[in-house]
Amino acid sequence: MSATNKLRDDIQMLKNDATKTISDISKIVASVSGETKETSQQLLQDAYNELRKDFSMIQDKFDELSHQTKETIKKADAHIKRNPYLYLAGFLAGAFFLGKRFK
Repeated sequence: MSATNKLRDDIQMLKNDATKTISDISKIVASVSGETKETSQQLLQDAYNELRKDFSMIQDKFDELSHQTKETIKKADAHIKRNPYLYLAGFLAGAFFLGKRFK
C-alpha cells in the first residue's frame, strides 16, 4: 500500500471517528432538556464546525503534499530521461556490488 493510500485511509478513519463522535454527542444532547439543551446544541454545533475546519485543513495539507510529490516525480522522471545512461550505469554498479556482497 502506498503512503498516499495509507494517508487517505487514515483521513477517512478520522472522518468516520468524528462522525461517530458527533452522533454520540447528538444523542446526549437529545436526552437533555430546556436551557441546558440549547447550550448543549450550541456546543455541539461549535464542535462540529471545529471538526470541519480541522478536516478541511488536513485535506488541504494532503492535497498540497500530493501535488508536491507528483511534481518531484515529474522532475525526477525528466532528469532520468535526459540522462538515461548515467542512471543505467548507476544501477549496474549497484547490482554488481550487491552481487559481490551476497555471493
